[in-house]
Amino acid sequence: MLFAKFLLALPLFATASLSAPTGKTVAVIERASSSPVDVLSVVSNLQTGVNGLGSITPASNLTDVNLKLTALVSALNSAASSLTANANAGVSVGGGLGSTLSGLLGSLLGSSSQTQLKSQVATVLNEAITTINTLLGHISVDVAKQPEIAALLSSTDSSLVKVISNASKLVSGLLATLVAKLGGTNLTSSLGQVYNLLGPLSGLLHLA
Repeated sequence: MLFAKFLLALPLFATASLSAPTGKTVAVIERASSSPVDVLSVVSNLQTGVNGLGSITPASNLTDVNLKLTALVSALNSAASSLTANANAGVSVGGGLGSTLSGLLGSLLGSSSQTQLKSQVATVLNEAITTINTLLGHISVDVAKQPEIAALLSSTDSSLVKVISNASKLVSGLLATLVAKLGGTNLTSSLGQVYNLLGPLSGLLHLA
């Protein structure tokens, strides 16, 4: 009798096991659904920080340029680090890298929301790159050739590339949209790595 009752209980056991999501599954879904919001938030915070630096002019002295570039590199590194966490987790929107979760995100967000997100992130990155390009382009030759400034310029370039690359891993098709928004921007020679990343995708970008 006891054995018969055990057999009758098995289907209920199996149903409960299959229907109850594991903690890992819930975590993946939560991470997937929150990631797109995080990408836009990260790049928006970066742009706000870049705008808050103020201007650099050819008359700006070594100390002023040093302070502003140090703050810029810090902001870029912070953004890159935040995006790296999601990029390494394999989360993406709309296909490409992290394709295992992209289908889930597609159903959660819808294709129109994906397109809107891609456009929004590209717009903010375009503004950040343009502002940074203007700042670096106004640094005088004498200040730019100082070792500490040269090092900061190199760090700015490499850190900005990390931000763009990591964002593109999270938002499928971002690079093409970003390049289209940049159009014929004339990038300063200090952004050589950025040009190497985006230049091959566009016949309009130029490097000074």
